Amino acid sequence: MIIDAHAHVGHGRYKSLSGEELLRQMDNNNIDRAIICPVEEYITVFNHQGNDEIIALVNRFPNRFTGFAVANPWFGQEAVNELERALGEGMHGLKLQPVIQGFSMNDAIVYPLIEVAAHHRVPVYAHTGTAHFGEPFKLVELARRFPEVNFIMGHSGSSDFWSDLGRCHQFATNIFFETSRNGPAKYTNMIKNIGADYIVFGSNAPESLYPLELASIREMISDPGNLEKILSLNIRRILLEEIA
Repeated sequence: MIIDAHAHVGHGRYKSLSGEELLRQMDNNNIDRAIICPVEEYITVFNHQGNDEIIALVNRFPNRFTGFAVANPWFGQEAVNELERALGEGMHGLKLQPVIQGFSMNDAIVYPLIEVAAHHRVPVYAHTGTAHFGEPFKLVELARRFPEVNFIMGHSGSSDFWSDLGRCHQFATNIFFETSRNGPAKYTNMIKNIGADYIVFGSNAPESLYPLELASIREMISDPGNLEKILSLNIRRILLEEIA
């Protein structure tokens, strides 16, 4: 089984990918399931509409898609209510994009959303790799504050902060590290300093191509047991076996 832990679906200003096109790409590359979230303006402003589009796709293709909801913490109680609604309608996690949502991950503004995730026992995916808002150690601080929540470090700090990963893992073992925007040398570093039990495969579609992502991972990580963890077992563990 291969599970893509992070893909965007929808039509935004810069990103555009339909659910049907993603399924076609998945079928062509033997991807069994993808975790999907909205794009761009639906992450920043139109959270309700973006979440509804993902919920509709999950309902149409329940064996292929798992949805992560979006909620901009600047909306306060409205964001909390929207996250509660989306999780109640079948979403299985929260996607944070602090760079375009405009907050630091160690800022108390995001705590109410993490408390909702903790209550529902769902993971939180957070973009990292961008200076100031997306610095990995800010996610570490958040993860240490909420040790009961599993966090996925989007892009594993790439490109600017990938060398921080070993210390991040040392300080917060409830963080898992997602592979998109990385490459062969960084995969070697991740295996050495984190270990295969804490790495998950993600494509960041539509920004990358499955053949390239999978080929580079398989080239650098040849151990079958480690590959199985990275490509499916770890994300299933994060999702508490919500997916078969």
